[in-house]
Amino acid sequence: MEEKQYIFEPLNQFDKVYRSQHDKNVKDYLEDLIKKSGVNEQENAETVKQINAQKLKIEANNKVLSKKKGLRGFVTFLVVLFFITAGFFIINAIPDYVIVAEVNQFWSIFIAVAGILVAIGFIILIVKSLNPQIRHFEKIIAEQQKVLNQLLNKAWGQMRTLNDLFDWSMTAELIEKTVPLLDFDPYYRADRADYMRAKYGLNTTLGVDESVEFVQSGQIFGNPFLLLRILDHRLGTKTYTGSLTITWTETVYVNNRAQTVTRTQTLTATISKPCPYYSRRKLVIYCNDAAPDLSFSRDPSKANSMSDKEIAKYVQRNEDDLAKMTRKAIEKGQSFQATSNAEFELLFGALNRNNEIQFRLLFTPLAQREMLAIIKDKKVGFGDDFEFDKRKQVNYIYPKHLQGFDIDASPDNYIHYDLKVIRNNFITYNNEYFRHFYFAMAPLLAIPLYQQYKPIEYIYKDVYPENMANFDHEAHVNNINMARLKHPNSHTENILKTHLIDRDDHLDKVGVTAYGYQTFERVEYVPMRGGDGRVHNVPVHWTEYIPVSKESSVYIKVNKDLNRPTFNGKVKYSDGWVNNLERLFGSEDNAVVRGKTITFMHNSFTHADNILLDEILKPKD
Repeated sequence: MEEKQYIFEPLNQFDKVYRSQHDKNVKDYLEDLIKKSGVNEQENAETVKQINAQKLKIEANNKVLSKKKGLRGFVTFLVVLFFITAGFFIINAIPDYVIVAEVNQFWSIFIAVAGILVAIGFIILIVKSLNPQIRHFEKIIAEQQKVLNQLLNKAWGQMRTLNDLFDWSMTAELIEKTVPLLDFDPYYRADRADYMRAKYGLNTTLGVDESVEFVQSGQIFGNPFLLLRILDHRLGTKTYTGSLTITWTETVYVNNRAQTVTRTQTLTATISKPCPYYSRRKLVIYCNDAAPDLSFSRDPSKANSMSDKEIAKYVQRNEDDLAKMTRKAIEKGQSFQATSNAEFELLFGALNRNNEIQFRLLFTPLAQREMLAIIKDKKVGFGDDFEFDKRKQVNYIYPKHLQGFDIDASPDNYIHYDLKVIRNNFITYNNEYFRHFYFAMAPLLAIPLYQQYKPIEYIYKDVYPENMANFDHEAHVNNINMARLKHPNSHTENILKTHLIDRDDHLDKVGVTAYGYQTFERVEYVPMRGGDGRVHNVPVHWTEYIPVSKESSVYIKVNKDLNRPTFNGKVKYSDGWVNNLERLFGSEDNAVVRGKTITFMHNSFTHADNILLDEILKPKD
C-alpha cells in the first residue's frame, strides 16, 4: 500500500494525475462543506443579484451627482470670474484710475453692473437649483446605500454558516488527500523541532534579525520538512540628496562695454545615513539521512529562457569544460568527477559537491532524468527557478515562484457573502497553493532515495519545556495585531523574537520582544562652494532611525479536544461559552485562532483560567 505513494516522476505525475485529482478533491470538499453548512444557494444568488443591481443604481446616481457637483464648481468659478470682471470695470470707471482708455465711464459701469447681475443670477442658480438637486441625489444615494448595507448584511448572514466552516488547516488536508506521501502537522511541535535539531543538526533558533512569520511542518515517511516565511532585517545605509539654487551678478565686457549679468547655479549635496531594510524569504527545509556527508549548492540555470536546440548547443559548447574540471581535480587530488550526463551536470550545476560516491548514490540516472524534466519544464510547473543547498543531512530549497505567493492558507482567502465568489476563490486558491507547494518540493521528490530512506524511529523525550517549537511561537505571535506588540513610538516594521516563560498543560506563556525603530526627520547642512566663490550650506533632509523595543507576554494554547477550534459557532460548545470567553479575553476578538491553536494576550491568566478554557473549548456531547 505504501509503495503506491512513491513519487518517482514528479513532473509527469503532477501533470497526468495530481493536478486533476486535486481539483476534484477541492471541489468535492467544498461541495461537502456547502452541504454541511445548509446554505441556500438560490436565495443567496437572488440576494447577490439584488446587491449588484443596487450597486449599479448607486454607481449611476454617483455619476449624476458628480456631474452636478462639477457643474456647481464651474458655475462658482464663473461667479468669481464675473465679480472680478465687474470690480475691474468699476475701478476703470473712476477717472483717476482709468485702466482701459478705450472704454468710457458709461460702458465701464454698464459692464460692471451686467457682470454683477450675471454673477447674482448664477448664485441664484446654485442656491435654487443645483444645491437642491445635489442634496436630492445625496439623499437618494444615502437611502440606496442603506438598502445596499441591509442586503449585504442579509447575504453575509446567508453565508455565515459556510464561512464559519473555513479554517487554516483545510489546504494542508486537501494536499494530504491528493498526495498521501506528504504528511502535515497541525502545528510545529517541540518534539519534532528537537528531533530535527538533535538528529540532523538543524539550527531551530534564528538570530535577532530574523523572525518566523509562518511555519508549516510535516514529514515524508518520517523525514521531516518545514515550509517557512521569514522576515529579515538588516541595517544598511540610504543616500539622501538636497539642493540649493544660488544667484549672483557678474560684470562682463562686451565690445569693451561693461554689462551686468545674473548667474544661476543649483548646488546638489548627498549624504549617507544608517537605514533599516526588511525583506521576506520563503523556503523549504527537508531533513534526510541519505548521503549524510554530501554538501553542494546550485543556482537556477538559464534553461527557462532556452529552447531545446539552444540547450543542446549550450551543452555541446561547455561539456569539454567538465572534462577539464575532472582532470584538474585528479591532478590536485580532489574528488570531483563529472558524470556521463553532461546536460544534467551543466543545468543542475552542483559542481562544488564534496562527495562523488554519495552524489551518485543520490542522483541516480532516474533522479537525473526527473531533475532535468523539472528544470527544462516551461508548461506544467515553474521550470528552473529554485536554489538548492544541501548541507549534509539538511536540504534547503529556495523557490522563486513561492516568494510572491500567499502561503498562509488563511480562511480570509475565500470568506465572502457571494457563494459564487467563495467557490471561485476556494477552488482557485487551493489549486494554486497545491501547484506552488508541490513544485517547491519537486526537486526533493525527484530524488527517489529521499522517499525510500526511512529513519530509525526517534525516541522523544517524555517531557518537553514547551508544547510547540520556537519557530511556531514566532509565527503565532506574528499573527497578533502588531500595534499591541510594538513600541508605541515604532514607525517601522518590527522583528518579533520569543522565549518561553512558563507552561501549563497545553498552554505556553511566551515572552515577546518587538524590535523596531523610531524615526525623526532631520536636516543636515552640507557646505559647498558655488560659482560665486562663496561657500553655501546646502540643506539635505534625512531620516534618523533610533532603535526601540517593547516586551510583552503572549499565551499560546493548544486545543487538545478539537481538530479545528473556532470561535465562530462551528462546534457546539458548552452553554455560556461566549460569556466565558469574553471574561477571559475581554472579547473573543482578542484571541487569534489558527489550526488547533489559540494565541492571546492577557495580563493575569491563571491555572484556573486555563482549566476553564479547556472546558469552554470542549465540544458539547
